[in-house]
Amino acid sequence: LLMANANYKDVLLNFIWILETRHGAHNYGIACMDEEIRTFLESKKIRCYHMIRQEKETGELRRTVRMELILNLLRAGVNVIQNDVDAVWRADLRLELQEADITGQRDKHPAQLLKRWGSTFCTGALFIRSCENTIKYFETLLTHSHAHAFLDQLKFNMGLEHKTNGGVTWISPMESRYYGSKESTGDISR
Repeated sequence: LLMANANYKDVLLNFIWILETRHGAHNYGIACMDEEIRTFLESKKIRCYHMIRQEKETGELRRTVRMELILNLLRAGVNVIQNDVDAVWRADLRLELQEADITGQRDKHPAQLLKRWGSTFCTGALFIRSCENTIKYFETLLTHSHAHAFLDQLKFNMGLEHKTNGGVTWISPMESRYYGSKESTGDISR
């Protein structure tokens, strides 16, 4: 699931090219976060899910938040790799990411959890398995938190803190710059 607005249209096209030509991936979805990117993609015959919807009852425009869209996919039985288009893959991570119910990269925000956990999840690149636990987690997240898209990373990590009673396990599968490499240092977290 790729999220994009008009500011990232060139980056999005680059990401799509990498997915299709380097990794042979054609089973991806794009969430259009504004009208300009939707129109741009339609002109290129690329479909996307429009994140702005008009409420039937009130007529007001409403933005679907990233986590709401992910929950809908999980409920439909779809495993989701949510990826910001500026987090480009140097290697095909699809199989390696599926080793846990939620897999992602480490970050340092929010700071209060960084102190307790030693790291946090970056929501710019996540694998979420469609299973009872993750569906319940996302339902809880959307029910008990504010639905502001800009706070996804804070909500996600604070939700894990609450759901797991602070029990998050970090695994570094190999010393690498990117997962699957035999090069230098870095890690991927699960």
